Amino acid sequence: MIFRLETSEIIALVLTLLLSLSLHEWAHAGAAYIMGDNTAKQQNRLSLNPLNHIDLFGFLAILLVGFGWAKPVQIDIRNFRHPVRGEIFVSLAGPFSNLLLASLLLAGSLRGWFPYTLPLEFLGIPGIPNIPVGPMLDLVIHLNLVLFIFNMLPIPPLDGSHLVTALIPKHMEQTKRSFQRYGQFSLLAILLLSAVFNYRLLPISSLTRQLINFLVPLLSPHS
Repeated sequence: MIFRLETSEIIALVLTLLLSLSLHEWAHAGAAYIMGDNTAKQQNRLSLNPLNHIDLFGFLAILLVGFGWAKPVQIDIRNFRHPVRGEIFVSLAGPFSNLLLASLLLAGSLRGWFPYTLPLEFLGIPGIPNIPVGPMLDLVIHLNLVLFIFNMLPIPPLDGSHLVTALIPKHMEQTKRSFQRYGQFSLLAILLLSAVFNYRLLPISSLTRQLINFLVPLLSPHS
C-alpha cells in the first residue's frame, strides 16, 4: 500500500491512521463507560493516545497490505444497565465517530475553514516539504468513511456483526456462537482472496463514493 507513495504522503497516511483508529477505539471505550462498564477505563482506553490503541502488527498490516486492526476494546456486557441496548450503542460508537469526523472535515473543506498547507517542522525531519492541506483532508475524510462502512458490515468480528448478535435471542446461544466463529473465517477468506487476486470482493470503494455524493449536498455552504 505504501510502496507507491512519496515520503510526505506516507507521513500523512500514518498520522491519519493514528488519528482515525484511536478515535474509533476511544469512542467504543467511552460508550461502554457511559453504559455502565468501566473495563475499558481501567485499561486506559478512555484516551486518544495512539499508544493505548494501536496494535503494531495490525498497524503495519494496514500500511503494507491495506487491511489490519487496532487493539480491540474489551467490554463486559454484564455491567451494562441494559445489555442489548448497551452492546448496540457501543458497537455503533466506533464507526459513527469516524463518520462524524469525516462529516466535520468535509463540511470544513467545502466551507474553506482550513489553511492551504500544513508545516511539518514539528517532526524535526530535515528536507520534508509542507503537506498541502487539501489532499490530506481528502485522505482523512476518505479513510474515515472507509472505516465507517467497513466496520458496519455485519460480518464478525466487525462492529456491524454485534448488531446482529445483540438481537439473537438468548435461547439461540449456539446460533450466536456459530455466527461469530464462522463469520471470522469468512471475513479472513474475503480479505485474503482480495489481496491474492487483487480484486475487491467487498464494494467498499463504491459505497464510499456514494456516501460522499450523499454528504456533499447536505454539508455544502448552500445546503
